[in-house]
Amino acid sequence: MSLTRATGMLIILLAALLLIIGIVNMGPSWSSAPEVLNKSDVYGLNMDDTSVRFTLGMQLMLEVLIALGLGIAGWWLTTQEVRQVGYIVGLLVFMIFLFATRSAPLIPIDLARKSPVTLFYGAMVEAPTQADTTAGWVTLPLDPQRYRVAVTATYSDEAQIGSKEVLLNFGDTKTMQSFFTKGGKAKVTGRMMGTRVICHDKFFSPVPFINVEKVN
Repeated sequence: MSLTRATGMLIILLAALLLIIGIVNMGPSWSSAPEVLNKSDVYGLNMDDTSVRFTLGMQLMLEVLIALGLGIAGWWLTTQEVRQVGYIVGLLVFMIFLFATRSAPLIPIDLARKSPVTLFYGAMVEAPTQADTTAGWVTLPLDPQRYRVAVTATYSDEAQIGSKEVLLNFGDTKTMQSFFTKGGKAKVTGRMMGTRVICHDKFFSPVPFINVEKVN
């Protein structure tokens, strides 16, 4: 098998992986939406699960289009007899980038927030937070023992509600206690694990979902 065809096969596999991650990422918020939003009066919300699921579906559609584009490019490469050096070098650079961002906190949270879900899935990120705003939000899914909503330190009064929030997932009590001790104003380091939906009154938004590893 030529190097060009091997590159094409790798791109097809990458496209399939991105699609799987997109579906897995959407699952928790999608499946929990009816259970939580059918009790919207209990949680002080003024919305139904249809609009939330529609937004999640559109988010997944973006992932599908990205995966489809990669898959077509990969298939095209498998049909080429002439070595396509540019594609080979591009894939190599992209793979190096993926490995680098998953071994060190190189990605600012604002960049990760604007990217497609799967691009930085599993990447190490730093999120400077300035306040714990959990009391004002309902998360999909609900997990009050581990989840905290925080607003990042880049927040401004002009920012749209929900545009600077992150959902922090604390795996152990000690790390969460450290966050509480600092009053929610800390530099949080962890892995970007896609997005989750947070809701308030009539508003909802997918926000970065971070598995917290360290709080400074």
